Amino acid sequence: MKCVPLYDTRPGLSAGIIFPRTLAGHAAIPIATFLCMSAGVGSRSVTAESYAMDPFSSPVGEARISILADAFFYPESDIRHHQGSMSWFEPSFFILAPVSERKGEHDWTLYAAGSAMDFDTDVVLLHSRAPFPDELWDPRAGSVLRVAVNKNLSVGGRLEVSSPCDKPFAGIREMVFRAGVFGRIEMNEHWSVTLALNYSSDRELFFKPPRYENVARHLPAPTACLSYRQDRDLAISVGPGFAGFFWSPGRNIEMEAAYAMIRNARASIGWLPIEDLKLYGSFEWDNRRFYRRGRRRDEDRLWYYEKRAGLGVRWHVRSRRREGPRVFLEAAGGYAFDRFWFEGESYRDRMRDRLKLDDAPFGRLGFGISF
Repeated sequence: MKCVPLYDTRPGLSAGIIFPRTLAGHAAIPIATFLCMSAGVGSRSVTAESYAMDPFSSPVGEARISILADAFFYPESDIRHHQGSMSWFEPSFFILAPVSERKGEHDWTLYAAGSAMDFDTDVVLLHSRAPFPDELWDPRAGSVLRVAVNKNLSVGGRLEVSSPCDKPFAGIREMVFRAGVFGRIEMNEHWSVTLALNYSSDRELFFKPPRYENVARHLPAPTACLSYRQDRDLAISVGPGFAGFFWSPGRNIEMEAAYAMIRNARASIGWLPIEDLKLYGSFEWDNRRFYRRGRRRDEDRLWYYEKRAGLGVRWHVRSRRREGPRVFLEAAGGYAFDRFWFEGESYRDRMRDRLKLDDAPFGRLGFGISF
Protein backbone atom coordinates (compact mmCIF):
# COMPACT_ATOMS: atom_id res chain seq x y z
CA MET A 1 0.00 0.00 0.00
CA LYS A 2 2.68 2.49 -1.07
CA CYS A 3 1.98 5.96 -2.40
CA VAL A 4 3.18 6.24 -5.98
CA PRO A 5 5.43 9.31 -6.30
CA LEU A 6 5.45 11.53 -9.35
CA TYR A 7 8.75 9.96 -10.31
CA ASP A 8 10.01 6.40 -10.26
CA THR A 9 12.37 7.06 -7.39
CA ARG A 10 14.48 4.40 -5.74
CA PRO A 11 15.14 4.57 -2.00
CA GLY A 12 18.68 5.40 -1.05
CA LEU A 13 19.50 7.05 -4.36
CA SER A 14 17.48 10.19 -4.64
CA ALA A 15 14.83 12.42 -3.21
CA GLY A 16 12.81 12.62 -6.38
CA ILE A 17 11.40 16.01 -7.29
CA ILE A 18 9.62 17.38 -4.25
CA PHE A 19 7.73 20.53 -3.42
CA PRO A 20 9.61 23.43 -1.84
CA ARG A 21 9.50 23.15 1.96
CA THR A 22 7.26 20.12 1.65
CA LEU A 23 6.15 18.49 4.89
CA ALA A 24 5.40 15.17 3.32
CA GLY A 25 7.65 12.21 3.74
CA HIS A 26 8.93 10.83 0.43
CA ALA A 27 9.69 7.22 -0.39
CA ALA A 28 13.38 7.98 -0.80
CA ILE A 29 16.36 9.26 1.15
CA PRO A 30 16.70 13.02 0.60
CA ILE A 31 20.26 13.01 -0.74
CA ALA A 32 19.29 16.24 -2.48
CA THR A 33 19.44 17.96 0.91
CA PHE A 34 23.06 16.89 1.27
CA LEU A 35 24.03 17.92 -2.25
CA CYS A 36 22.16 21.22 -2.02
CA MET A 37 24.00 22.13 1.16
CA SER A 38 27.35 21.38 -0.45
CA ALA A 39 26.54 23.97 -3.12
CA GLY A 40 25.39 26.55 -0.61
CA VAL A 41 21.68 26.06 -1.23
CA GLY A 42 19.34 26.29 1.73
CA SER A 43 17.39 23.12 2.34
CA ARG A 44 13.95 24.62 1.90
CA SER A 45 14.54 25.87 -1.61
CA VAL A 46 14.55 22.40 -3.07
CA THR A 47 12.10 22.47 -5.87
CA ALA A 48 14.59 22.84 -8.68
CA GLU A 49 17.49 21.73 -6.51
CA SER A 50 15.99 18.32 -5.83
CA TYR A 51 16.44 17.61 -9.50
CA ALA A 52 19.40 19.84 -10.32
CA MET A 53 21.40 18.72 -7.29
CA ASP A 54 20.21 15.11 -7.15
CA PRO A 55 19.28 14.39 -10.76
CA PHE A 56 19.04 10.61 -10.29
CA SER A 57 15.43 11.06 -9.21
CA SER A 58 14.43 9.21 -12.37
CA PRO A 59 16.30 6.74 -14.58
CA VAL A 60 18.51 8.30 -17.27
CA GLY A 61 16.44 9.00 -20.37
CA GLU A 62 13.11 8.85 -18.50
CA ALA A 63 12.60 12.40 -17.23
CA ARG A 64 8.96 13.52 -17.31
CA ILE A 65 7.35 16.86 -18.12
CA SER A 66 6.33 18.17 -14.71
CA ILE A 67 4.43 21.11 -13.26
CA LEU A 68 4.17 21.78 -9.54
CA ALA A 69 2.53 24.61 -7.60
CA ASP A 70 2.62 25.40 -3.92
CA ALA A 71 1.42 28.12 -1.53
CA PHE A 72 2.23 28.94 2.10
CA PHE A 73 0.44 31.39 4.38
CA TYR A 74 1.60 32.84 7.70
CA PRO A 75 -0.90 35.00 9.62
CA GLU A 76 0.06 38.22 11.39
CA SER A 77 2.66 37.82 14.13
CA ASP A 78 4.09 40.43 16.47
CA ILE A 79 7.78 41.24 16.27
CA ARG A 80 9.42 41.17 19.67
CA HIS A 81 11.10 44.37 20.87
CA HIS A 82 9.69 46.21 17.85
CA GLN A 83 6.50 48.18 17.39
CA GLY A 84 5.30 46.19 14.44
CA SER A 85 4.02 42.91 13.06
CA MET A 86 4.46 40.76 9.96
CA SER A 87 2.43 38.34 7.86
CA TRP A 88 3.02 36.94 4.39
CA PHE A 89 1.75 34.76 1.58
CA GLU A 90 4.17 32.75 -0.56
CA PRO A 91 3.18 30.99 -3.80
CA SER A 92 5.80 29.04 -5.74
CA PHE A 93 6.06 26.91 -8.87
CA PHE A 94 8.35 24.47 -10.67
CA ILE A 95 8.36 23.40 -14.34
CA LEU A 96 10.59 20.71 -15.84
CA ALA A 97 10.77 19.77 -19.53
CA PRO A 98 13.05 17.24 -21.29
CA VAL A 99 14.64 18.72 -24.42
CA SER A 100 16.38 15.58 -25.68
CA GLU A 101 16.47 12.07 -24.27
CA ARG A 102 17.07 8.44 -25.12
CA LYS A 103 16.02 5.81 -22.61
CA GLY A 104 18.95 4.30 -20.76
CA GLU A 105 21.50 6.48 -22.56
CA HIS A 106 21.16 10.22 -21.96
CA ASP A 107 18.81 13.12 -21.36
CA TRP A 108 18.97 16.92 -21.35
CA THR A 109 16.35 18.85 -19.40
CA LEU A 110 15.50 22.49 -18.73
CA TYR A 111 13.73 23.72 -15.61
CA ALA A 112 12.36 26.96 -14.18
CA ALA A 113 11.18 27.70 -10.67
CA GLY A 114 10.24 30.67 -8.58
CA SER A 115 8.62 31.94 -5.42
CA ALA A 116 7.30 35.29 -4.24
CA MET A 117 6.92 36.29 -0.59
CA ASP A 118 4.29 39.05 -0.30
CA PHE A 119 4.63 40.78 3.11
CA ASP A 120 2.25 42.89 5.12
CA THR A 121 4.53 44.86 7.45
CA ASP A 122 5.89 48.35 8.07
CA VAL A 123 8.88 47.35 10.18
CA VAL A 124 12.26 49.03 9.68
CA LEU A 125 15.68 47.36 9.91
CA LEU A 126 17.19 49.36 12.75
CA HIS A 127 20.90 48.98 11.89
CA SER A 128 20.46 49.54 8.15
CA ARG A 129 17.71 52.16 8.66
CA ALA A 130 15.90 50.64 5.70
CA PRO A 131 12.28 49.46 5.52
CA PHE A 132 11.76 45.72 5.31
CA PRO A 133 10.96 44.82 1.67
CA ASP A 134 7.31 44.50 0.67
CA GLU A 135 8.21 41.52 -1.54
CA LEU A 136 11.02 39.01 -1.84
CA TRP A 137 11.39 37.01 -5.06
CA ASP A 138 13.38 33.91 -5.91
CA PRO A 139 13.26 33.19 -9.67
CA ARG A 140 15.63 30.55 -11.00
CA ALA A 141 16.30 28.64 -14.20
CA GLY A 142 18.73 25.90 -15.11
CA SER A 143 19.65 22.89 -17.17
CA VAL A 144 20.79 19.36 -16.38
CA LEU A 145 22.58 16.88 -18.64
CA ARG A 146 22.81 13.18 -17.69
CA VAL A 147 24.67 10.37 -19.46
CA ALA A 148 24.64 6.66 -18.62
CA VAL A 149 28.20 5.47 -19.28
CA ASN A 150 27.20 1.90 -18.50
CA LYS A 151 24.70 0.13 -16.28
CA ASN A 152 26.76 0.90 -13.17
CA LEU A 153 27.97 4.44 -13.87
CA SER A 154 26.04 7.64 -14.64
CA VAL A 155 27.56 11.11 -14.93
CA GLY A 156 26.39 14.61 -15.77
CA GLY A 157 26.47 18.32 -15.10
CA ARG A 158 24.23 21.26 -14.35
CA LEU A 159 24.06 25.05 -14.66
CA GLU A 160 21.71 27.45 -12.87
CA VAL A 161 21.14 31.17 -12.46
CA SER A 162 18.84 32.75 -9.88
CA SER A 163 18.13 36.11 -8.28
CA PRO A 164 16.75 35.84 -4.72
CA CYS A 165 16.10 39.52 -4.12
CA ASP A 166 13.46 42.21 -3.53
CA LYS A 167 14.26 43.48 -7.05
CA PRO A 168 15.37 40.38 -8.98
CA PHE A 169 17.94 40.72 -11.77
CA ALA A 170 18.42 44.41 -10.96
CA GLY A 171 22.17 43.88 -11.28
CA ILE A 172 24.97 41.34 -11.08
CA ARG A 173 25.15 41.87 -7.29
CA GLU A 174 21.64 40.46 -6.99
CA MET A 175 22.31 37.30 -9.01
CA VAL A 176 23.53 33.82 -7.98
CA PHE A 177 25.33 31.41 -10.28
CA ARG A 178 25.64 27.68 -9.62
CA ALA A 179 27.31 24.88 -11.53
CA GLY A 180 28.29 21.30 -10.82
CA VAL A 181 29.37 17.93 -12.11
CA PHE A 182 28.21 14.66 -10.59
CA GLY A 183 28.43 10.92 -10.89
CA ARG A 184 26.90 7.82 -9.37
CA ILE A 185 28.52 4.42 -9.10
CA GLU A 186 26.32 1.36 -8.51
CA MET A 187 28.59 -1.09 -6.65
CA ASN A 188 25.92 -3.79 -6.41
CA GLU A 189 22.16 -4.08 -6.01
CA HIS A 190 22.32 -2.58 -2.49
CA TRP A 191 25.27 -0.17 -2.38
CA SER A 192 26.00 2.97 -4.41
CA VAL A 193 28.22 6.05 -4.18
CA THR A 194 27.25 9.55 -5.30
CA LEU A 195 30.08 12.03 -6.02
CA ALA A 196 29.73 15.70 -6.89
CA LEU A 197 31.73 18.89 -7.30
CA ASN A 198 29.58 22.00 -6.87
CA TYR A 199 30.12 25.73 -7.20
CA SER A 200 27.84 28.47 -5.85
CA SER A 201 28.54 32.21 -5.88
CA ASP A 202 26.65 32.71 -2.59
CA ARG A 203 27.94 29.80 -0.51
CA GLU A 204 27.88 30.34 3.26
CA LEU A 205 31.21 29.55 4.94
CA PHE A 206 30.74 27.58 8.16
CA PHE A 207 34.02 28.98 9.44
CA LYS A 208 35.89 32.16 8.53
CA PRO A 209 39.43 31.46 7.29
CA PRO A 210 42.04 33.90 8.61
CA ARG A 211 43.10 34.82 5.07
CA TYR A 212 41.81 34.54 1.51
CA GLU A 213 38.16 34.42 2.56
CA ASN A 214 36.92 35.53 -0.86
CA VAL A 215 39.01 32.82 -2.52
CA ALA A 216 37.66 30.14 -0.17
CA ARG A 217 34.07 31.29 -0.77
CA HIS A 218 34.35 30.69 -4.51
CA LEU A 219 36.16 27.36 -4.51
CA PRO A 220 34.09 24.40 -5.78
CA ALA A 221 33.03 22.06 -2.98
CA PRO A 222 33.55 18.30 -3.40
CA THR A 223 31.01 15.94 -1.85
CA ALA A 224 30.50 12.21 -1.49
CA CYS A 225 27.60 10.12 -0.26
CA LEU A 226 27.41 6.39 0.45
CA SER A 227 23.95 4.83 0.14
CA TYR A 228 22.44 1.48 1.03
CA ARG A 229 19.02 0.27 -0.01
CA GLN A 230 17.06 -2.91 0.56
CA ASP A 231 14.07 -3.29 -1.73
CA ARG A 232 11.71 -0.35 -1.15
CA ASP A 233 11.53 -0.68 2.62
CA LEU A 234 14.91 0.46 3.94
CA ALA A 235 17.50 2.99 2.79
CA ILE A 236 20.38 4.72 4.55
CA SER A 237 22.67 7.46 3.27
CA VAL A 238 25.67 9.07 4.94
CA GLY A 239 28.31 11.59 3.94
CA PRO A 240 30.45 14.40 5.36
CA GLY A 241 28.06 16.54 7.38
CA PHE A 242 25.00 14.57 6.30
CA ALA A 243 22.96 11.56 7.35
CA GLY A 244 19.54 10.28 6.37
CA PHE A 245 17.32 7.23 6.35
CA PHE A 246 14.01 5.91 5.09
CA TRP A 247 12.29 2.93 6.71
CA SER A 248 8.94 1.32 6.08
CA PRO A 249 8.36 -1.15 8.94
CA GLY A 250 4.96 -2.16 7.62
CA ARG A 251 2.82 -1.97 4.50
CA ASN A 252 1.19 1.30 5.56
CA ILE A 253 3.89 3.04 7.67
CA GLU A 254 6.76 5.19 6.37
CA MET A 255 9.41 6.99 8.42
CA GLU A 256 12.07 9.36 7.14
CA ALA A 257 14.70 11.69 8.61
CA ALA A 258 17.69 13.69 7.36
CA TYR A 259 20.24 16.13 8.74
CA ALA A 260 22.69 18.42 6.89
CA MET A 261 25.15 20.59 8.75
CA ILE A 262 24.69 22.89 10.41
CA ARG A 263 21.11 24.01 10.85
CA ASN A 264 19.06 21.86 8.49
CA ALA A 265 17.00 18.90 9.63
CA ARG A 266 13.74 17.21 8.71
CA ALA A 267 11.82 14.19 9.89
CA SER A 268 8.41 12.72 9.11
CA ILE A 269 6.24 9.72 9.80
CA GLY A 270 3.39 8.77 7.48
CA TRP A 271 0.41 6.43 7.62
CA LEU A 272 -1.43 5.15 4.52
CA PRO A 273 -4.97 4.19 5.57
CA ILE A 274 -5.86 3.41 1.94
CA GLU A 275 -3.83 3.12 -1.23
CA ASP A 276 -2.53 6.46 -2.55
CA LEU A 277 -3.66 8.45 0.51
CA LYS A 278 -1.02 9.46 3.02
CA LEU A 279 -1.47 11.16 6.39
CA TYR A 280 1.73 12.44 7.95
CA GLY A 281 3.31 14.40 10.76
CA SER A 282 6.61 16.16 10.35
CA PHE A 283 9.28 18.49 11.73
CA GLU A 284 11.58 20.78 9.71
CA TRP A 285 14.39 23.18 10.62
CA ASP A 286 15.66 25.27 7.73
CA ASN A 287 16.46 28.73 6.40
CA ARG A 288 16.17 31.10 3.43
CA ARG A 289 18.38 33.96 2.22
CA PHE A 290 17.83 36.92 -0.11
CA TYR A 291 19.71 39.96 -1.35
CA ARG A 292 18.26 43.40 -0.63
CA ARG A 293 18.73 46.03 -3.32
CA GLY A 294 20.55 49.02 -1.79
CA ARG A 295 22.33 47.08 0.95
CA ARG A 296 25.55 48.61 2.27
CA ARG A 297 27.80 45.57 1.72
CA ASP A 298 27.69 43.17 -1.22
CA GLU A 299 28.07 40.18 1.12
CA ASP A 300 25.01 41.04 3.24
CA ARG A 301 21.82 39.06 2.79
CA LEU A 302 18.43 38.88 4.46
CA TRP A 303 18.24 35.56 6.30
CA TYR A 304 15.17 33.79 7.63
CA TYR A 305 15.33 30.87 10.06
CA GLU A 306 12.46 28.86 11.49
CA LYS A 307 11.38 25.48 12.79
CA ARG A 308 8.04 23.91 11.81
CA ALA A 309 5.94 21.06 13.13
CA GLY A 310 2.87 20.05 11.19
CA LEU A 311 0.29 17.56 10.00
CA GLY A 312 -0.80 16.98 6.44
CA VAL A 313 -2.45 14.78 3.85
CA ARG A 314 -1.32 13.87 0.34
CA TRP A 315 -3.53 12.14 -2.23
CA HIS A 316 -2.00 10.57 -5.34
CA VAL A 317 -4.50 10.38 -8.19
CA ARG A 318 -3.76 7.33 -10.31
CA SER A 319 -4.17 7.40 -14.05
CA ARG A 320 -6.15 4.60 -15.64
CA ARG A 321 -3.37 4.26 -18.21
CA ARG A 322 -0.03 3.01 -16.90
CA GLU A 323 1.88 5.70 -18.80
CA GLY A 324 -0.70 8.42 -18.19
CA PRO A 325 -0.42 11.59 -16.12
CA ARG A 326 0.39 11.37 -12.43
CA VAL A 327 -1.29 13.90 -10.17
CA PHE A 328 -1.21 14.63 -6.48
CA LEU A 329 -2.99 17.08 -4.19
CA GLU A 330 -1.69 18.07 -0.78
CA ALA A 331 -2.80 20.12 2.22
CA ALA A 332 -0.88 20.74 5.43
CA GLY A 333 -0.83 22.97 8.46
CA GLY A 334 1.00 23.33 11.71
CA TYR A 335 2.99 25.61 13.95
CA ALA A 336 6.13 27.60 13.18
CA PHE A 337 8.46 28.62 16.00
CA ASP A 338 11.97 29.94 16.71
CA ARG A 339 11.46 32.33 13.79
CA PHE A 340 13.67 35.31 13.02
CA TRP A 341 15.00 37.50 10.23
CA PHE A 342 18.34 39.28 10.19
CA GLU A 343 20.61 41.00 7.69
CA GLY A 344 24.28 40.09 7.58
CA GLU A 345 26.95 38.05 5.90
CA SER A 346 26.29 34.79 7.72
CA TYR A 347 24.73 33.25 10.83
CA ARG A 348 27.42 34.94 12.91
CA ASP A 349 25.58 38.23 12.30
CA ARG A 350 22.22 36.97 13.55
CA MET A 351 21.91 39.70 16.22
CA ARG A 352 22.28 42.48 13.61
CA ASP A 353 19.00 43.90 12.31
CA ARG A 354 17.29 40.96 14.05
CA LEU A 355 13.52 40.65 13.77
CA LYS A 356 12.28 38.01 16.19
CA LEU A 357 8.76 36.87 15.27
CA ASP A 358 6.27 35.32 17.67
CA ASP A 359 5.37 31.69 17.11
CA ALA A 360 2.47 31.31 14.69
CA PRO A 361 0.41 28.75 12.77
CA PHE A 362 0.86 28.23 9.04
CA GLY A 363 -1.10 26.64 6.20
CA ARG A 364 -0.07 25.09 2.91
CA LEU A 365 -1.71 23.80 -0.29
CA GLY A 366 0.09 21.95 -3.08
CA PHE A 367 -0.55 20.42 -6.48
CA GLY A 368 1.61 18.48 -8.93
CA ILE A 369 1.29 16.76 -12.28
CA SER A 370 3.73 14.91 -14.51
CA PHE A 371 3.21 13.23 -17.87
